[in-house]
Amino acid sequence: PKVNGTGVGNLYPSRDFEKVFNKSEDIREEFKDSYISVEHVFLALMKVDRKVRNVLSKFDINEQIR
Repeated sequence: PKVNGTGVGNLYPSRDFEKVFNKSEDIREEFKDSYISVEHVFLALMKVDRKVRNVLSKFDINEQIR
């Protein structure tokens, strides 16, 4: 496949994506892991995005270990 047209190669992450990615990196470092996993991203989403946190809290999903 080949992509043509204006703007090709000029893709940049949104601010929200950067926030989640940066928080994922912080969590990865905190856990002393070698790479960012789905769990890191999921925890980052819960910390960064209030809407995600609110939806998950309705199902009693939070970052507390029981």
